[in-house]
Parts: sequence; structure tokens; C-alpha cells
Amino acid sequence: MEILVCGSFILYTELKTCLSLVPEVSNKDETAGGILENWPQRLDYVPPRIHKGTIEGVTSETFSKDYELWKKRISHYKKVNNQLGTTRYRNILDMNANLGGFASVL
Repeated sequence: MEILVCGSFILYTELKTCLSLVPEVSNKDETAGGILENWPQRLDYVPPRIHKGTIEGVTSETFSKDYELWKKRISHYKKVNNQLGTTRYRNILDMNANLGGFASVL
């Protein structure tokens, strides 16, 4: 099986598995990539791997801008469909979600 690293896709190609590789750890007590914030603080917290600059092309600033963009978009979507953010919908996907801001804001 061929595994592609996220970011190497071209539009209109066959869907394939996309994995973001995590850094190796030196012992079993380490957390690969860094320790995440507890829920729900992690919704708008910059992940450790992005904060440390280990994700090529993604910075803390671009992550925060993506989150703010989705806050604005979801606010508009909720005006169009007031059922968003309730238990009515369980599985919503936006193919242009980029860094996960869509899901965290929703």
C-alpha cells in the first residue's frame, strides 16, 4: 500500500490514504509531537507540532488565521441554517477545511 504524506495531493486524483507522520520518541513515556491541551481548550489551541515549526508550510499564525476564518464562516452558515451546532447534524464535512478550524468552530 502506498502512503502519501498530507500536502502531496493534486486535485481530481483518486483518493488515497493520507497520514501526517509523527516524530519518533526516545522512550515510551514521551508523547510524539507534544502534549495536547485538555478538552475543550484544545479547540483553538495551536498544536505543539505546529507551534514548534515541525509541520512544513504551517505556522502558529497561519493556524490561528485559519481558525478565525472558520469562525467567521460558521457564523454566516448558522444564519442560513440555525440547526448547525445542535444535535440535529452529527457528521458534517467540508472538503476545504484545511487545518481543522471548521470542525473546532462548529
